Amino acid sequence: MAGQEFGHHLGLPRALSGLPLSPLVPGYGSLAAAQQAAGLRHLGEVLGASPAGLRVLDGLFVPSGPWGRRRVDGLYLDGLAHGPGPGAPLARRLAELHRRDPQALRRVVLYQLIGLLQDHPASQRPRIAAESGVHADEIDGLVAAARLRPALDRRRRDAAESLGDALERRKLHRLRSLLDRLPTGGGDPALAALRSDVAEQMGLVEDLLRTARRAEEQGDQDGASGAYLQALCGAADDRRALRALVRLHRPESGHRPLLRAELRPDHVEVSWQDRHDVPGEWRLLRLYRTERGRPAVRSVPGADPTAAGTVRDKDAPLGSGVRYAALPLRDGRVAGPPLVSHRLLVTPEVGRPVLTDGPARIHCSWQRPTGAIDVTVEHMGPDKSPHRPAQQSADAPKGPDAAAIRHARKPTGATGNTAAPAVPDNAAIRLVRRPDGFTVTGLPAGPHSFRIVCHYRALDGSRVASPGLRVTGTVHAWPEPVRSLDARADGGAVRFEWGGGQGAEVRLVVWPGQAPAPGTELRARELPAALDWPEKAGALCPPPGTYTEVAAVAVLGARALAGPAVGVEAVHAAPGLTVERLPDGQARIMLDWPEGVGHVVVGWAGLDGAEGGGERILTAHAYRRGGLRLPVGPGAVRIRAATVPRVPGAVVVVPDAAEALLPSDAAIRYQLVRTQRRFLGRGGRTLLRVTLAAPGGPGDVPEFVCVARSGTLRPRSPADGTTVLRIPGPDLARHGTVEQELPTSPCPAPYTLRGFLLGEHATSVRLEEPPLASLVVR
Repeated sequence: MAGQEFGHHLGLPRALSGLPLSPLVPGYGSLAAAQQAAGLRHLGEVLGASPAGLRVLDGLFVPSGPWGRRRVDGLYLDGLAHGPGPGAPLARRLAELHRRDPQALRRVVLYQLIGLLQDHPASQRPRIAAESGVHADEIDGLVAAARLRPALDRRRRDAAESLGDALERRKLHRLRSLLDRLPTGGGDPALAALRSDVAEQMGLVEDLLRTARRAEEQGDQDGASGAYLQALCGAADDRRALRALVRLHRPESGHRPLLRAELRPDHVEVSWQDRHDVPGEWRLLRLYRTERGRPAVRSVPGADPTAAGTVRDKDAPLGSGVRYAALPLRDGRVAGPPLVSHRLLVTPEVGRPVLTDGPARIHCSWQRPTGAIDVTVEHMGPDKSPHRPAQQSADAPKGPDAAAIRHARKPTGATGNTAAPAVPDNAAIRLVRRPDGFTVTGLPAGPHSFRIVCHYRALDGSRVASPGLRVTGTVHAWPEPVRSLDARADGGAVRFEWGGGQGAEVRLVVWPGQAPAPGTELRARELPAALDWPEKAGALCPPPGTYTEVAAVAVLGARALAGPAVGVEAVHAAPGLTVERLPDGQARIMLDWPEGVGHVVVGWAGLDGAEGGGERILTAHAYRRGGLRLPVGPGAVRIRAATVPRVPGAVVVVPDAAEALLPSDAAIRYQLVRTQRRFLGRGGRTLLRVTLAAPGGPGDVPEFVCVARSGTLRPRSPADGTTVLRIPGPDLARHGTVEQELPTSPCPAPYTLRGFLLGEHATSVRLEEPPLASLVVR
């Protein structure tokens, strides 16, 4: 009505007679988000009209000079876009908007300013307009516009701001729905024209759908497809036309579709190739049913539009059946029939299942799909037939009460020592489950199959299972583990003894680093080389001055089990060890002190099971100052001297060079005994009495030889005179004391006698000689 419309009320000759109820620009939501991120109240603040020079009622102007003004055009916006100000990024977007539609920017700014004023009470609107940078001459007009234009609530404002996107994509059904939310008498001629255009286009689409249905009923598939395609071009969101095209062009069963949809653990992978008649852009859609069972269509995020190739759909509803359609586009409109995939159930299987075997055991690990509420495992058995109830949930309660897998089949007719059945006793197999895998124990050797099923919660709340993934692993024969390992020193070597490892090769090794725990499962190719110490009478001789952790490993074919370890330390022998027996059961120890060693341990022990013995640790200073005497007793003893071991608890191996044998304390005494003859009154006899004194046992006794030499000087050696008698060592050992008569005049008198000890044991027995005068015979 004249005088009541917006332009007439203001008296502006070129003012629009209608007020914008909608910005009507594509991408407005993204543009508004960038504006809010920049902290701007409206997009007019980007134009640099502050403090109060923005004109919007008769076109979009900013101040120029003291009194002039400049229209906001493409040249002005390009200057702002290339300027240094913080609004340059937004100015670039506004310049692009202006190039598409020169009236769009004014419409957006006017829409935002009216909405900003309507958010405040009427009394505050003049102040808000001034603070927003509006020129003083237009404040009253803008306040009047805020009073005249219908106010929009949040729901209507969302609809108004979404119209541009729906219009650009030609989504007629959405446009009609959004227009129905907005007031019809708002005085916006652009919106009124849009309503008329949408109604007209919808009529054309309905006509095309009727034509397509008639053609389909008559068996004209090509005609029906063409009509449905024209309807979809007119209304890009017409689900009836889309579903009909999908129905007509879906691939036949058993044929490989041109649009491939493959399930992955966390997404659906859709792939296709360009066709020769397609410009190169596609719209990828997902067809599925909602939680109420209604058909639904959604664009795949990031694929509207997209180039041909591979697209990942990470938002496909789990537990639902989906189908994909790729629509070729030309200038944003559908340009040909769609490529359609097979129907796909979105129930991803576990990813990358890896099976490893152990002794009577199979371990499986996998990548659990995102969104799976449960994973169950079913043991199919070595004969590949299912056994009940051989399944456990991967999300069931964990703990020692893990249920055993019980098999329905049991061995029949087994008596005596018959072979074990292929399926073991029903209580032998146990499955322990985890979110990322499972472990089954008690399995016989051979192949075993498992079925892994993922479960999902569908949109309607029902529980949906995946088809299941079948995996097979083989339980190989593993060796019996070595349960114990002992080492004992034997002379200068060490002997190892172990328990367990029956039927397997028990290999002694030295691990280069940290030894694996006993029972660790290994591969034979991973083992270090076997212990290569030299042997002596079946024992091993470790290198002197070393400490070694020797471990036992049970090996059977390509598999091995780590066993226990024992520490062996081979000490250095103290060089130059000699022993001298002293009276009263003492022994003097003499050695060459090893260089760089602070302590030496000297030990002694009786031979042939004799009791007694001991050990002393000696420092270099103490030895050099007073030597070393040991109370070894009268018996034969073994004495050893070596460096002190460094590792507590290790088996200590002392080399043979560190030992010396000290025979038992034994002495041979001899003296002349003169007797008179009892008969005929003639002169007496001269006897030599030889006595063996051995309180520690006789041991090996040398031969005793008596030599005579003329004069009063004693013989110096057994060859320095005439041998007058010999007493074998065994006779002395057997009788203890032996008396023999000396021959008459073995050499010219006077002569002197002297005894000597001969043989290999001569140095192990002391010879106690009587006074020289008692051995002179005149």
